This record gives sequence, C-alpha cells and structure tokens, in this order.
Amino acid sequence: MRKVVGYGRVSTLLQADGTSPDEQIQSINDECFRRGYELVDFYRDIAFSGSDDNRPGLQKMLIDARSNKFEIVMFTKLDRLGRNLRDIKNILHEVTDAGLKFICVQQPEINSEGAYGKLLLNMLGTIAEFEVSMIGDRTTRGRMIKWKEGNGAIGSLPFGYERVNGKIGVNTEKAKIYQKIVSMYLNENYSMSDIAIKLAAEGINSPLRRSAQWSNVVVSYILKNPAYTGKSMQNQFEFEKKVSKAKKKQYYCVSKIEKPKEQWIPIQYPPLITQDRFDQIQARIENQKRKPKKHHKGLW
Repeated sequence: MRKVVGYGRVSTLLQADGTSPDEQIQSINDECFRRGYELVDFYRDIAFSGSDDNRPGLQKMLIDARSNKFEIVMFTKLDRLGRNLRDIKNILHEVTDAGLKFICVQQPEINSEGAYGKLLLNMLGTIAEFEVSMIGDRTTRGRMIKWKEGNGAIGSLPFGYERVNGKIGVNTEKAKIYQKIVSMYLNENYSMSDIAIKLAAEGINSPLRRSAQWSNVVVSYILKNPAYTGKSMQNQFEFEKKVSKAKKKQYYCVSKIEKPKEQWIPIQYPPLITQDRFDQIQARIENQKRKPKKHHKGLW
C-alpha cells in the first residue's frame, strides 16, 4: 500500500467554502481510500497566507520528504500550496526532486508526469495567481473608497482614539493621558524619557497593550503625530516585505518610498490639540536635538 501525506493551508482561523482544515483532511482521506492508499500524516498551516513561503507545516513537510517515510504528497488545490506560480513550482520541484509524486485532488489533471501535466500546471498556476491579484485589486479599491468617504482609518488608530460604529471617536480616558503627556512636555519641561518613566511608574498602560511598557520612542511617536490636530495623511508610503531574524517569518512594514499623491488619503480625527500648541511641541523637539539630555529634577 502506497504511503501518502497530505498538506493543507487556510488563511484565517474560520475560512470556509470547502477550504477549512477539516474539509481538506476529509477530501484527502476520501481520495486515499478510493485509491487504496494509506494516509500516514497531514501537515497543516493555520492562518498563514499563501504568499508566505516560510510556513512551518510546509517546511516540515519538505524536510520530511527526504526521509523515505512516504511516497506521495496530496493536496486539494494548487492555491493551498501557494499564491503565485513561482512559489507553487518551487514547492513541487522540491517534492519531485526528493523522488516523490504529488496528487491534486480537485484538479487531478495536474500531475508530475508528462508534458501535458506540466502544461496544465503552468496554466492553472497562472490562473490562480491572476485570481488572487484580482481579489487584491477589488479589496484595495473597496477600502480606498471607504477611507476616502471617511468611514474609518487605515490600520490601528492613534492612542486616544477608538472606533465607534465604524467611525473614529475619542476614547475619553486615553485622551486624558494624551493631554497629560502634552502638559508634562510643554508645561512641566519633562523629557520624553522621563514622561515614559512617570507613566510607567503610575501603572498606566501604553499603546503597546502591555502593562506599563512606556518608552521615549512611544512618547515621541505620540507627540509627533499630526492626527491629534484633527487631520492626518495616510496611504502615503509603499510597504516592503521583510523577514524577521528571530522567527524567520515574513512581514510587511512601511518603507520610505512615496506612493503617487492621488493615492494619498486624508483622514479626519476629532482634534485633541490646537495647531499652535502642536507646533510648539515640534519646535521644542527640534530644539532638544541640539541640547544635551537632562533628566527632570522632579523624579529624584
């Protein structure tokens, strides 16, 4: 009896439409039963994008592929392996290079043998890539319309704000902390580091959502954010893909490359500070760059 391992992936914890983990396992198990094969293991990646080629389940399967513990890799559809043709072909190349065969349950015409199977692999992989691109374009256009109509902001909101019925509103308690930060910086002459120390000492939770994890970097970001004046420009810069050194996981962060200005989106916030007072903060920040750092005497 030929030994088979299955591979399944879902982008979210609650993905449906025939692609949930249980449905993928069932489909592969049924196919093994029909062919008289033995399903010896199933590798899965939950809440991982198909564009992430560092998925732990996938990597473990590719490592085990050279162990001679199984002969066939089975999956339900090509888009469970990857979201673009290059990644799909790279994965399948590693499988066949290890001397294994692969079976695509819902697209059986795809196989590792003969020119016809390779042709269909290229065609269907290109179609899958095109479908993902179209979905991404539609999603982006929908979000852009929503943002430009003022129905929400991109990403997380600045400290002191919250979403109320899909709109941007003021979180009263956090807004008071923002005013406290501004007062300490402008009126009491605290440095950013000393503001962080004082807030942490008082047990006030930081925007990082971890108890008392304030720092001068967090305080600086808050004091420099123009959103508190009532307006902010978002979707201004491109995102770039990076890989974390510790977990080797892909992530996206804002780059310094500007998008075309027609794609910039002005976001309106309930103002928490006047423009004049905000400008005073920026002027002091610039002035402090030219002075040696001193701790506030009130802390010792």
